[in-house]
Amino acid sequence: IWVIYKDRVYDVTKFLDDHPGGSDIIKQYAGEDISELIQEESIHVHSKAALEILETLYIGNVKKT
Repeated sequence: IWVIYKDRVYDVTKFLDDHPGGSDIIKQYAGEDISELIQEESIHVHSKAALEILETLYIGNVKKT
């Protein structure tokens, strides 16, 4: 399962079972840009550690046309 955050693509498949909020929320946004979701505190708060974990799952950039 891939997601996009700030024009970067992440393969979060191996993280599904470890996500504190459960895998369903990640699956709901599969293939989509989660930038707003991650940055909007009223939706879902993410720590610096969470963003560091996300960076370990980086696989590439979104190609802009």
